Amino acid sequence: MKIESSLQPRANRAPRCRGSQAAHAVLQRTRLLTKTRNHEPIRMCIACRTRRPARELIRLEVSSGQVMVSDLKYKLAGRGCYVCPEDVCLARALKKARLERALRKGCLVIPSRDTVMRGYRQKRRSDDYVDR
Repeated sequence: MKIESSLQPRANRAPRCRGSQAAHAVLQRTRLLTKTRNHEPIRMCIACRTRRPARELIRLEVSSGQVMVSDLKYKLAGRGCYVCPEDVCLARALKKARLERALRKGCLVIPSRDTVMRGYRQKRRSDDYVDR
């Protein structure tokens, strides 16, 4: 007659893997997978709603009511959204209602399309630009 494992005394059963040990093993496996894979963040344009790698998009941020193009290393604090560098997308995205909806904040000063493109080109030309 075979006794079920749950009914066997503790000494006769195989040791169970503790939860923390199992979680640690899973964490190590995922770390190894993420190190070998080239991960690139994907973001969505607020105008055309297409998904692209973040390095191909322009990041707009709002800080104290002013919308500005993100800094070179994407370190500015504040709520942000992404826009394609095409003229059609910029024209749609720089409408006050669309920006306020995407940023979830009121926008007092909205930059012109030329200002945004100038900041984008300067970021691309800069020696400090870090390609993620």
